[in-house]
Amino acid sequence: MISHRILSGLACALLLISCQQATGDDPGGQGAANSEDGSADPASQLRLRPDGLEVTGAEGIYLAFDSPRETVERELARVLGPIADRSRNAECGAGTVDSTRFPGGLTVNFQAGRLKGWVLKDPGGSTNEIATDKGIGLGSDEGALDKAYSVEAMESTLGDEFVTDQGISGFLTGQEGSRKVEALYSGTTCFVR
Repeated sequence: MISHRILSGLACALLLISCQQATGDDPGGQGAANSEDGSADPASQLRLRPDGLEVTGAEGIYLAFDSPRETVERELARVLGPIADRSRNAECGAGTVDSTRFPGGLTVNFQAGRLKGWVLKDPGGSTNEIATDKGIGLGSDEGALDKAYSVEAMESTLGDEFVTDQGISGFLTGQEGSRKVEALYSGTTCFVR
């Protein structure tokens, strides 16, 4: 006859094994990072798109606008590192916007739990290069921007603003003729104009 102690021990062992198997597909615990120390995946990069975001690499994924927040946050954390901050702004012109900020200066905006826009500014010391598929990122010079896209200047109370033919917009800083990209954005934002 098997004692209650042995049965309890077997039940605990089976429970432990099933828990380990259930989390085996998510090495970061909650999908928040690529490794146990919370660091980003150096083999993947993030590409800014006018209609969403693209994670490159072997486990790449396209995160189109309207993607679920949980998926977007998990995949971006895998590339950029753990979430830096979450916030909510109920005073946006487009309605309430929930935002998640990541290392590297990327903020993604959500409405009703769905990705609606992104803003890239202030790199914050990240070693990950975040750029468009044409290589335009923070600090790109105006000449490179003009070669990559057809650019139209916009009058703005926020500074030297531009929009590209592909729908990615941004801001330039510096003197005329030697300006650099200070910020990039697409989709729903919450700028006060």
